[in-house]
Amino acid sequence: MAVSIDIGTMFIISAREEKDDVVFRRQRNAFFVVDNAPGAEDMLLRSKAKFLKIGDQFFVIGDDAITLASIMGKPLRRPMSKGVINPTEKDHARTILTEIIKAVVGKPKGDNETICACIPAEPVDADYNVIYHKAIIERALREAGYENIMIINEGMALVHSENPTIETAGGEIAPFSGIGISFGAGMTNLAFSYRGLELLSFSAARGGDWVDEQVAKVQDVPIPKVTLCKETKLDLGIPPLNEMDYALHTFYRSLLEYVFFQFKSEFKKTDKTIEEEIEIVIGGGTSMPKGFIKMLKTTLKKVEFPLKVKGVRHATSPADAVSNGCLINAQAQEG
Repeated sequence: MAVSIDIGTMFIISAREEKDDVVFRRQRNAFFVVDNAPGAEDMLLRSKAKFLKIGDQFFVIGDDAITLASIMGKPLRRPMSKGVINPTEKDHARTILTEIIKAVVGKPKGDNETICACIPAEPVDADYNVIYHKAIIERALREAGYENIMIINEGMALVHSENPTIETAGGEIAPFSGIGISFGAGMTNLAFSYRGLELLSFSAARGGDWVDEQVAKVQDVPIPKVTLCKETKLDLGIPPLNEMDYALHTFYRSLLEYVFFQFKSEFKKTDKTIEEEIEIVIGGGTSMPKGFIKMLKTTLKKVEFPLKVKGVRHATSPADAVSNGCLINAQAQEG
């Protein structure tokens, strides 16, 4: 048996092979604080909300948190920010993150079961590294009962899941060769691979949260309202329908331009040359709105991309692809 977990800023998603199928479980990586007023605990129990009690406060976690935040017009709080543990929530972030991880991945199914998790690549535009975040994830997984722990790069997990290919000059198909871009909430991860070997990887500290924050500013509305609109109504493949739509289109396009600019900049620093046409595979929750791939292809044509591109495609299941790639690695580890 093997299991995996994709610990994202917005969602935590696990994958486990059960009989002849892969079962995914997910939970929103967020919380909302409710003061211990008379009747508060009874209300939470009756509504079947998922919550923790820490001191004299209740911490509602998961999907229930965003519902409460939207209703009350208050910010949604996160254990993670920009792909790593949230330094502004240092009093509670690790405790809440660990509890959500436990709820999603469950206990090991057998002795020394392998679990594979992913972390971001080093960012090109933020002043932090992922060493501490990696240690926090390993600690949380050990507290959940796992000892055989693998940690891999998020972009490479997407490549392993979706297997982009290159046709060589001799007509051979080279597997796991191409670019994987995971558009997450806190950041965007990109990996360029040839035959499964990582040639280039980086993360950019912009993702779905950045889009939400910018739209909320220019529209003067709460961020949770923007998030719900993006997740339920947005279609990037058609002209904007209203001012909120127009703002979402604008900042989604800006995000894509920014990621491609960073790739061009990082690629120039390497001595790599690829003459063959490559394939780009796309995953991540921020890529889920309708029309995202259409907008990406249009943007790609305008930015003078440094490689020949034979095609762009969405992952079979964009939200689950990174977790699936981690599962493939865990299964390989167990032989």
